[in-house]
Amino acid sequence: MSIRIFRVLLGVFLAALVSVSVAQDHHYPVRPITLIVPFAPGGSSDLLARKYANLLEKKLGTTVVVENRGGGSGVIGAQAAARATADGHTLLLAHTTGIAVLPLLRQDIPYDVDRDFSLITLLGATPQVLVVPPNGPQDLDSFVSSAKSQPGKLNYSSGGVATPPHLVAELFKLRSGLDIVHVPFNGSTASIASLLGGHMDAAFQNIDSLLPQIQAGTLRALAIASARRSEALPDVPTLEEKGIQGVENQTWFGIAAPAGLPSSVYDTLVKASTEVVEADEFQAYLRSQAVNATPVGPEAFKSLLDDERVRWRQVIEAADIRLS
Repeated sequence: MSIRIFRVLLGVFLAALVSVSVAQDHHYPVRPITLIVPFAPGGSSDLLARKYANLLEKKLGTTVVVENRGGGSGVIGAQAAARATADGHTLLLAHTTGIAVLPLLRQDIPYDVDRDFSLITLLGATPQVLVVPPNGPQDLDSFVSSAKSQPGKLNYSSGGVATPPHLVAELFKLRSGLDIVHVPFNGSTASIASLLGGHMDAAFQNIDSLLPQIQAGTLRALAIASARRSEALPDVPTLEEKGIQGVENQTWFGIAAPAGLPSSVYDTLVKASTEVVEADEFQAYLRSQAVNATPVGPEAFKSLLDDERVRWRQVIEAADIRLS
């Protein structure tokens, strides 16, 4: 075969590849989409992801398979998503800890958020609520007075170091001047079980996870770490209302994809995801789960992420938070 014929055949082959790629971009999606959820099945984050997946299926006309890859506070699932082919057929349920916080604390995180991910949209955010056992203080003023009268004696639980409940509790301590002791557990279930058993004095946790216990009276809600009261707990004041400023924290969830998506695929995902989140059905689901609506789209997601990094870096340094 002459060099000239070889070059012609090579050109035809490359043109065919480009044509197939363009066609796939144009007809995206061409196969089922996998949504990686970096937590075990059955939790509130998993259910939120499945609601999004169900509505995205209808928008894009393909199956969206939820794949749970728990472990490492979300790192294992995020790493799998970062290493996936950037063709729009793998998505990630991005979460506060794995995307915004742990990269501030660990040098060995196996991905770079800015380099390895394309941000699609936020889905929603759950405020944190400060709770005590039913035999604990009746209100926030009583809790603060008790803590101030016996520094270092009261404790609070969390599901682990650098989790949102831990961080907001440390921010609460900094803003209120209280000296209460952190007791980390292996997961939020164990943390709340210890509180329910009367072994802990207090805890911050997502409203959606504690709503049944609060409504049943097995836990007492003292204050919300949010800019406004929760529709799910309208009688519970915010920390700001009680004179403790600057303690606002929500556990947020969003959708990300591997970086380097073809522009047409990226645009399709952003448009479809935005429409899903803005749909009445999805908004009603958020309200039913005590999850706050958030701004949609990649710009809002990036803005929130940047703000979170600044805020939690300051808290981590001021509270000297370290991973063992």
